Amino acid sequence: MRTLLIITTVLAAIFVASCSKRSSSQSEAVRRQKAKEIAAYLTTNRLDVLQARYRQDLTNIEQEAVKLRSLRAKYNTNDQRYLEEQQRAEQMDSFQRMLLTQIEADKIDQQIKAQAGTHVASDLHTQSQRQFIVLTAQDVDTNSVRLIGPQSDSDDNVVFRYVSKTPAEIKAIVESHPSAKILRGSVVVAETVDGGCAGLLDKQQNYIGLVLMFTNYDEGKAAARALRAEKP
Repeated sequence: MRTLLIITTVLAAIFVASCSKRSSSQSEAVRRQKAKEIAAYLTTNRLDVLQARYRQDLTNIEQEAVKLRSLRAKYNTNDQRYLEEQQRAEQMDSFQRMLLTQIEADKIDQQIKAQAGTHVASDLHTQSQRQFIVLTAQDVDTNSVRLIGPQSDSDDNVVFRYVSKTPAEIKAIVESHPSAKILRGSVVVAETVDGGCAGLLDKQQNYIGLVLMFTNYDEGKAAARALRAEKP
């Protein structure tokens, strides 16, 4: 059985719900059906098929970004045509994140099968059950991103505030002890240590963001620049 099946199904449902915010005419039944179709695509296709789709979508996303910039130069950001194209770009980006999640899970599954019958297989199976989250500059308050380097008491950490998540949502993330993959566009530029996501609290002890832990300063620096939407 493929790993992250439940997570993939939930992500697909969230993806469809977010894509339907501007399409109130869609029935709940239609939205649920779309979520099922997305989850089925991700969990029934072979790894090589998903990887080929991921590579093709990288090109499509780059082309969509160029088109969106062109429209922004011609239209007001409240113009319907611009908003529709912006929604399309967001949908493509969200699907690409889910695709990456499934690809990483399938890679681990293949390792488990290759190492079946050994203690390594058991370790990999445990690894496959661990969650990870995907973060981009769109998820965070870019002005809040700070890199705590070797000169400080804490080594190689990046802290940030979420831009839209509630304290309860952030707490749930922290309590699942995930690792995190940091994306620039649709490319992974850094990854935390295993379980390397801790909570960032305000003075009232409310969760407002995360503390990300990396193996070295350079990886933390790359993550911070990506989350600030800075050039490499």
